[in-house]
Amino acid sequence: MVTAAIISVSAGLPGLAAAQVAEAKNDEANNVAAGDSGAAIVVTGTRIQRPEAATATPVVTLTAENIVQSGINNVTELLAQSPALFNSETNFDAAGSQARTGAAGVNLLNLRNLGANRTLVLVNGRRHVAGVSGEAAVDTNTIPVSLIERVDILTGGVSSVYGADGVSGVVNFIMKRDFEGIDIRAQNGISDFGDAESRFLSATIGTNFADDRGNFALNYEYRDDARVGFGDRPNGRYEADTLVRNPDDIPDDPNVPDNIFLDRIGYSDSSPDGALVIDDSFSPRFRGAGQIYDPGRFLPQSGFLAQGGDNTPVNDYQGDLQAGTEHHSFNAFFNYELTPDIRFFAEGKYVKSENFTVAQPSFDFFTFISEDNPLIPANVRAAGLGEFGGLLFNRDNFDFGTRNENFERDLYRTVIGVDGNVSDNVKFEASYVYG
Repeated sequence: MVTAAIISVSAGLPGLAAAQVAEAKNDEANNVAAGDSGAAIVVTGTRIQRPEAATATPVVTLTAENIVQSGINNVTELLAQSPALFNSETNFDAAGSQARTGAAGVNLLNLRNLGANRTLVLVNGRRHVAGVSGEAAVDTNTIPVSLIERVDILTGGVSSVYGADGVSGVVNFIMKRDFEGIDIRAQNGISDFGDAESRFLSATIGTNFADDRGNFALNYEYRDDARVGFGDRPNGRYEADTLVRNPDDIPDDPNVPDNIFLDRIGYSDSSPDGALVIDDSFSPRFRGAGQIYDPGRFLPQSGFLAQGGDNTPVNDYQGDLQAGTEHHSFNAFFNYELTPDIRFFAEGKYVKSENFTVAQPSFDFFTFISEDNPLIPANVRAAGLGEFGGLLFNRDNFDFGTRNENFERDLYRTVIGVDGNVSDNVKFEASYVYG
């Protein structure tokens, strides 16, 4: 469990660079000449209230309508279609052998490929509880999709406003405010391969009171995505073609393709039933039961891969394409105008999620077995074990079972605060966040 308590105070004050001031004065002079008294110029951070295209680094915005029209109920999967967020940790990165330890089923945003920990994720301009222990990155699955009004993406120049942890930029989720009425959304889907079933349900109810000075809204959201194994898809089978470095183009021939598709790709020098090394070539000569080891065709510059032979198939080793996830999210919003210029607000949420994924098996590489071990096959012993005084073996232990991750996560977050106007040009906000 990750806990965090944050107090934030912000104020939007007028302030412009010299060039902008000069431009503003020129505009004002022109307006006065035309008989216009001039319009107020308001400047702040994401809190800066000005047109998106007027900033030094324009804000890219994804709206609630964009989310509904996409049919995607996983926000990270949708945001990853933006060039600035293409390397975010989507469902594929949070499953099987691709997932980092402790991050199965967690979706993290990664701006400009500088790392999820360097991407500042905010909700209504305020910090959120992290999704992985020991890290600052926020799991977007804990942000209710149906309550999002828009998502603002600012890709640079934000450290002066938001602090040094916004190195690569800020992704700010703006939630719906003053919701009134009842909104129910249900969605069910399945892939073209007949797997990856997904179910989504959201219900929101809200009402105004005290002559519309106050508003109270409740939301429940449920999402369930089925797990998908590598072998469940045609391109995840051993016979499927995989793009690898062309072994006939080493070191490099401009007339020969650098990469080609080959089938039956495996991890060289390792096997589910063992690969025995008996000399300083460090290449297996026997399988675990004494059969001759077929090394297949080694693929240089491809990360210890080989085609064919007795090697461990890569696709068998990967585990899942998508983790199985189930999320229950409860949210409450309250705000009340204490005066025409001061508003009190409060937020509360509880998210319960369960995640399961199948990853790779355990393995042994160059594990030593003494020559006096009675289980060494006779033909292997006869081939000579003198160089090591025994042998070394490599093995992928599928018969021991795979390494799986099964997580249950509970997240809660509360916010209280006040905001308002000091004057026509000065605004303020003070809030306390605990999660």
